[in-house]
Amino acid sequence: MLLNNPTNITNYGYTAVDDEVLALLGKAGAIKMDMVPTLIFKEAGEFEKMDTEMARHYLQNPKNYSWGVLQEIRDEMIEEFISNQNRLRDLYLNPLETIEGYNGKLNAKDLVSYIEYLKVRLRRSMSYMFPEYSFTNSTNPSTKAKYELIKAYWVEDDGNRARSFNKTLGMQGMMIEDLNVKMFETLGYLALREKRYNGVLIDILLSKGEQKWVVEVKYQAKSNYVDAFATIELWKHYKTQYGLQ
Repeated sequence: MLLNNPTNITNYGYTAVDDEVLALLGKAGAIKMDMVPTLIFKEAGEFEKMDTEMARHYLQNPKNYSWGVLQEIRDEMIEEFISNQNRLRDLYLNPLETIEGYNGKLNAKDLVSYIEYLKVRLRRSMSYMFPEYSFTNSTNPSTKAKYELIKAYWVEDDGNRARSFNKTLGMQGMMIEDLNVKMFETLGYLALREKRYNGVLIDILLSKGEQKWVVEVKYQAKSNYVDAFATIELWKHYKTQYGLQ
């Protein structure tokens, strides 16, 4: 007669060959977070204090590339990405009683469900940190106007990965400066093209409220712009999904 002895949950004689959660954490940890900026920003008040030659030289020096007004957005992306890794790792590897909100009544079903939620959330943050997309053209059937758009991969609620995120960059053939104007406007900035400021012809005069910045984009490769555009748009989509302000 076989005895129905209870199994010791910490010593049951089986080790998984592949651990999906640890593999996901390893893949996330391999993503580089030092995406190189390709724009030059200068606060307008500081730019006005430069003599014309110094101001022109500043905008032509690649050493002055920065995220500028996009730095806060970039920092938020990275903070959320790291937080998602930490939440999943802490829950998966630490004793449950050390996890915030644990009340001693958690059952296996609830635990598995929450782990799946954290996995999807991490994978979605990986989608904006390292966007995978195709760059295609589309024609408006009514106006026959041609547009450029990206079709990016996203993780659906069921955990499946699909190329389901579509976003229009602009009309086909738009100059890189105009594409940047469009991007800044979607972020709530007023962006004016080709203005003379402090004796220098600048690409964009950017403003929000009382703040103004001079922006140089002439040396930005379109591929770099599309990468940044995809990252920002996927981040905005992520924030909407999780109700982040």
